[in-house]
Amino acid sequence: MDKTPLQLAKEALDSVLAQKKQNQELIKSLGPAIIDTLKPILNEIAANSRIPKDEVLRAISNIKIPDINIPEPNITVNTPDFPAFPKIPEPKVTVNVPPIKIPEIKMPDEMDIKGWVQLQELIWGIPCRFN
Repeated sequence: MDKTPLQLAKEALDSVLAQKKQNQELIKSLGPAIIDTLKPILNEIAANSRIPKDEVLRAISNIKIPDINIPEPNITVNTPDFPAFPKIPEPKVTVNVPPIKIPEIKMPDEMDIKGWVQLQELIWGIPCRFN
């Protein structure tokens, strides 16, 4: 499966961060390891030297080790050019709706309230009379 440019960039960045962390741990562990290695020799020098021990220790403490410059990694991720997005035409809609003619609704006289009451009178047998 081909990896996307974003996945490749993430992997490259993770690799760089892991390498930087390893370098920092190496530098942190180098200092004490060098001192532990040189401690017997420095004690021998201090014990057998005609110069006082304090001056030897001061001279050794003045030794400066230059900083280790680790070049920053250069990450290059080549991504393909994306094709231009096609221009979408603006939607233009014309709707011609004919006018709607609603006829006038005229109820027959039998369907007014008087007709309704008469219908109920027939169904239920309850006399209701309009004057």
